[in-house]
Amino acid sequence: MNFHAVIFDMDGLMFDTERLGCRMWEKTGKENGYKIDNSIFPEIIGSTVKEAEKIFKKKFGRDFPFHSLRETRLTYTDQFLRNEGVPIKKGLIKLLAALKEKGIKRGVATSTERVRAEQMIKNAGIIGEFDCIVAGDDVKRSKPNPDIFLEAARRLKTDPAQCIVLEDSGRGIFAAIAAGMFPIMVPDIIQAAPEITEKKITVCASLEEAETLILSLL
Repeated sequence: MNFHAVIFDMDGLMFDTERLGCRMWEKTGKENGYKIDNSIFPEIIGSTVKEAEKIFKKKFGRDFPFHSLRETRLTYTDQFLRNEGVPIKKGLIKLLAALKEKGIKRGVATSTERVRAEQMIKNAGIIGEFDCIVAGDDVKRSKPNPDIFLEAARRLKTDPAQCIVLEDSGRGIFAAIAAGMFPIMVPDIIQAAPEITEKKITVCASLEEAETLILSLL
């Protein structure tokens, strides 16, 4: 194996923000008469805004005020982040430092919109640790399509086959596979589904475990 780059998902992988987002969706839903709970979260995790809108309207009806409720949810989320800071996953900073020391390129490929993604990474104090950031609004097709990872490889000037992808969601893992990259799953809220384990995808319990594996592959 000859790897030259590692591409990171953001929410749920670098930052412990998936749980936060789900809590704020629950809060917003309750205040507006909608039961937004665990029955929908597995579907929206890793999705773009457009995909999430479709999922919510399929569940709650075409009149579901997705964008206004999403704005409220984002307001609550931002208030929390301002007060508490960005919750960085354990092992991320050490992993980034180890990759930098070895001269491995580092990119981000997230379904989150660019403005929010860049702001969160900046607030976490690690904006300078990445050679590129590709956001959900930079590509036409979202995960599980490979577009976002292929764009990251293009910006990193690295062959897709020489890229490792770190993901917490199944749709991200399948996007990495479709891009011809080496996927490593680090589950967050949702554990590895049978279709992941059946394909014998590498699963690590933490970024610390992932670091040990990645360094052994370089």
